[in-house]
Amino acid sequence: MDVFPYRSRYLVFGLDNLIFLLKHTPIIPGFGRTEVDFQILQQFIKENQTEKGIMTNSERFIIMAKL
Repeated sequence: MDVFPYRSRYLVFGLDNLIFLLKHTPIIPGFGRTEVDFQILQQFIKENQTEKGIMTNSERFIIMAKL
């Protein structure tokens, strides 16, 4: 079995899509329960907005098993 990190950058198309992602995945547990979450999100968008969308990243581990 091989295990290695996988990192990628990707675009999120629009604020609504990013909020949906944050509320429905375990990226930030409990996202959206406080106003501070949205203040931080606005700053993140300001720093990562491109003409194509909001640039973000993903970090995961890939596990390759051999049968």
